[in-house]
Amino acid sequence: MRNRKDSRDLHFLRNQIDLINLRLDDLSSFDDRKIKDILRRLGQIEDKLKRQKSILNAGEVAEYLHISVPQVYRLVKSGLPHYRNGRRYYFERSRIDEWLSESVRKTTGHDGNESNA
Repeated sequence: MRNRKDSRDLHFLRNQIDLINLRLDDLSSFDDRKIKDILRRLGQIEDKLKRQKSILNAGEVAEYLHISVPQVYRLVKSGLPHYRNGRRYYFERSRIDEWLSESVRKTTGHDGNESNA
């Protein structure tokens, strides 16, 4: 009985080694162009994940609003909605969007939903 188990284990290990060798062969066929393409795709996935994130830190808000981190903290002082946990600031994306919309309404005097009728 012991021999059968050892034989199965050995067979399993050989299969695993064959699979690893196949994967290594696949990797060795990658050229710089394929690697750059994979990295580009990973970057796109990361960007999509960031856009879907609902709670942001100050650095992510800066990136989201295309401003500097110190500018984020200046906006906090002027009313940018945030939560604070110790020394860290957190922001809800939806509240930032609402705050931006409200700022646009105050600045332009309308809500941006006017029709040209």
